[in-house]
Amino acid sequence: VLVVDDERPTRLLMEKELPRAGYAVTTAESGEEALEQVRSRDFDVILLDLMMPGIGGMETLRRIRESGASGEVVILTGHPDVDTAIAAMKLGAYDYLTKPFKLSELEEVLRRAAERKHLRQEHTALRRMVVQREAPPLIVGQGQAITALLAMVRRIAPSDANVLIQGESGTGKELVAKAI
Repeated sequence: VLVVDDERPTRLLMEKELPRAGYAVTTAESGEEALEQVRSRDFDVILLDLMMPGIGGMETLRRIRESGASGEVVILTGHPDVDTAIAAMKLGAYDYLTKPFKLSELEEVLRRAAERKHLRQEHTALRRMVVQREAPPLIVGQGQAITALLAMVRRIAPSDANVLIQGESGTGKELVAKAI
C-alpha cells in the first residue's frame, strides 16, 4: 500500500496500523514523491489525499492513470464534495473515503481494492492464455481458392456442423481443421 498524504500524523498512523492487518506500507508526503514511487514499483492500493501542496490529489491521480500503474486508488479527503468524488471516480479512483474514517472501514476498502487488482491481473493473464491457445493456424496463400476456403472457414467455425475435409496429403487439411 502506498499512502500519499502531506499530514505526517496520518502517514505515521498508517505505517503503524496497516502492517497489523498484513499490509506492507510505503509513504509519500506529496504528489511528486508518489509519482516517483509509482514509477519505481507496483502497488496494489494507493491511498491518496486530495488536498496537498504542489501537485494535488486529482492531478496525481490523473498522472498515475496516465503512467499505466495498475494499483487501485482510494481517495482520502477531509473536505468531502460530491462533484470531486464523481470527478475522482471518472479518473479511475476505486473508492472515496472522508476523514476522519474508522480503521476497520479503511481495512475493508483496502481488502476489496487489493482483491479487485488481483482479479484484474488474473483476468488479463487468462485472456493472454486464451489468445495464445486460440491463435489462428498459419494458412498461407492469396489466390481465389484460399480466399474462398478462408471465407468458408469463417462461416462454418461458429456452427456445430460436422465437416468433412478432403485433399491430398500435405495440402493443409489439419490446418483447416484447427482453424475451424
